[in-house]
Amino acid sequence: MLVKRQKRELIYHVRQVRHLIKFSTQVTSVIPRSTPQKGWSVTTRSLITDTHETHEYDAVAVASGHYTVPFIPDIPGIKSWDKAYPGRVSHSKFFRRPEEYKDQVSLVLREAHHIS
Repeated sequence: MLVKRQKRELIYHVRQVRHLIKFSTQVTSVIPRSTPQKGWSVTTRSLITDTHETHEYDAVAVASGHYTVPFIPDIPGIKSWDKAYPGRVSHSKFFRRPEEYKDQVSLVLREAHHIS
């Protein structure tokens, strides 16, 4: 079944990058580096320990969510899931409080864009 295969592929890819993801982290500063090394200096603050870290990156993608109309892609099976479980498919634009998801298993999807 296509949906099961896509789920397996998604889980595989998430496991490949999980070590790169930081949760409960606030970006406090993004500053362009001066020559000779171009890039960015990014400072973050842990919302749990209140510790700060600064790392250097070649590029920074800003996902500010400034679009006013949320887009939910037509993923195979999503319409039947939404019909079976009304209100369970949502967009991050409508996220307000983490308490709404306490003790639940959630799947967060994002669309990948390749920038050349």
